Amino acid sequence: MKREKMAYRLKKELDAARYAHTLGVEKTAREMAEKFGVDEEKAALACTASQPFIDVPDWCAPYVAYAYERGYSNGVGTDSLGHSYFGTQQTASAAMYVEFMLRALGYSSTATTNISDALDRAVTAGVLTAGERTALQSSDFLRADVAYLSYYALSVRTSGGAALSRKLIDAGVFTDADYRAAQAMVTTGRLA
Repeated sequence: MKREKMAYRLKKELDAARYAHTLGVEKTAREMAEKFGVDEEKAALACTASQPFIDVPDWCAPYVAYAYERGYSNGVGTDSLGHSYFGTQQTASAAMYVEFMLRALGYSSTATTNISDALDRAVTAGVLTAGERTALQSSDFLRADVAYLSYYALSVRTSGGAALSRKLIDAGVFTDADYRAAQAMVTTGRLA
């Protein structure tokens, strides 16, 4: 089923706020896949892996299965009956997104189920600065934070040693010239 048809069906099933939130979750997952060099449409829609969550709408199930299979997400928990939840109706937090980044960069895995220290672990790994951790802890987590963190993740070394940008350049996702041009557009520095 195509994404548009899935979204149409979902719009009929959810109230406006939940529908908008679900689209936001889907968009963020797609943006992360793109940032890390994956053709998200092809990879996610071709994913035949299963996922254990009971709260995932059919239209985004391939994306969630892809993230689950890749070890980027293991959901938000289980209920007293043992049902697993992805959290499609929950607001994402800085800790959730940073944990997702740590996993994608190779500094964490789904074996880490308590993500309350994700920001601290990210500072230790060099993914965040101390100033970024403080800013993320003291305000709401916004889409602008996703863009900021994703941009600066490009300069972070993965657990394999190479900067993420170098891995993506080597994979042909973008060129070195493209990366330098993007860097030239950013006129502010990182929070120290």
